[in-house]
Amino acid sequence: MSADLYALSYFAALLTLLLWNFFRDRPQVVMLLRGLFYAASGLYLIQVVLGAVPLPAKFLLLTRDLLLASVLSVAFAQLRRERGWFWGAFGLLVGLVAAFGFRWWAGSFVAPRTEAPLPLEPSGELLLELEHGYDIHSLDETARRYGLRFTPAFEMEHPEWTELDDYFVVDVPEEHLPELKTIEKELLAHHLVEWVEPNELLQVVPLPAEAGTMRRSPIRGLNDPGVSELWGFEAMGVGELIHLMRQRRLKPKKKALIAILDTGVDAEHEDL
Repeated sequence: MSADLYALSYFAALLTLLLWNFFRDRPQVVMLLRGLFYAASGLYLIQVVLGAVPLPAKFLLLTRDLLLASVLSVAFAQLRRERGWFWGAFGLLVGLVAAFGFRWWAGSFVAPRTEAPLPLEPSGELLLELEHGYDIHSLDETARRYGLRFTPAFEMEHPEWTELDDYFVVDVPEEHLPELKTIEKELLAHHLVEWVEPNELLQVVPLPAEAGTMRRSPIRGLNDPGVSELWGFEAMGVGELIHLMRQRRLKPKKKALIAILDTGVDAEHEDL
């Protein structure tokens, strides 16, 4: 709300200032516009002072706003004698403010978002990749200095078939956790280390369960919330096939081999 009030009060003060300058020969109109200008300016200053924006950013915003008001005041003062040009420019300014300026101005008066750091894995606070072909014992000196413990990030039946044996989890003792950044930089500076980064814990928030999502279909006999979207099941008569197999107690002669290509986590998937 404060961002919207900031933009609204600023443009209200700016537009009334321009009209005040245009109608300065008409005392009654000037009195009205002057009151509106002071009210809008006061509201603007309150928003700037109380807004949840860092102090340096407030000074930059004030400088920008006052500079724009000064430039427009001088420009519109030159158009005062040409009523057509003045009102054309004024209408254009109002249109630009309504279409683009208001939302952009309000968006500039928003405190930067600060996200809390993600928690680290307590049994291994860092992840490390070693240059291929080198042994982790090359880092023994650093490990002894800080009491580090290196364990392979992946358990492999045949390490020679892959390069995943270059990845390690680094466990930092609790007494050296305040030096975590120093340890990270020191490891990264080693010529045998490709990269080091915090081993952050990422958790997918489970979707709220919906009533009836996992109900069993009496037609197809499958407990799958997405079955109704598989038109091929209906076309191939899979429901009848399942019924027939159950009725005759048939079992498949071959077991299917299922390969899963992992392309990431879909947080929207109902199985997660």
